[in-house]
Amino acid sequence: ELLAYRSLPEIERQVATSLIDQPEDPAALALHGELLLYRGDDAAGRAALRRAVALDPQSHASLLLADQWLRDLRIDFPADPAVVAAIETRIHDPHQRREFLWLTGTTWAARGDHLAAARQFLKLSDEQEPSRR
Repeated sequence: ELLAYRSLPEIERQVATSLIDQPEDPAALALHGELLLYRGDDAAGRAALRRAVALDPQSHASLLLADQWLRDLRIDFPADPAVVAAIETRIHDPHQRREFLWLTGTTWAARGDHLAAARQFLKLSDEQEPSRR
């Protein structure tokens, strides 16, 4: 069986047409945001993903947006714990949540904030792999 994939220009045309017909389509907005990120336009890509999540919090866009936040934390971890806490409330995928908790715990520990690190590691210990529940 031969499988064929659509070309990137074909996908871009389809997304553009979908957004003209239905500008509030969360799936089209999510794909549009993903394409913008791929092209290097982070600001526009994230804006499209945020709009998709606002329309459908359970959409694939929420995973893509959380990936962007995790990437940001790896590159430039904010000094303000309130920023970190705000990101935490927006990450719902169990795998991404465990990654977030590990990343924040190890970063706080490396910075010498052992209480904040311990809090994250305690939360992480409460998170179980789905296969272990």
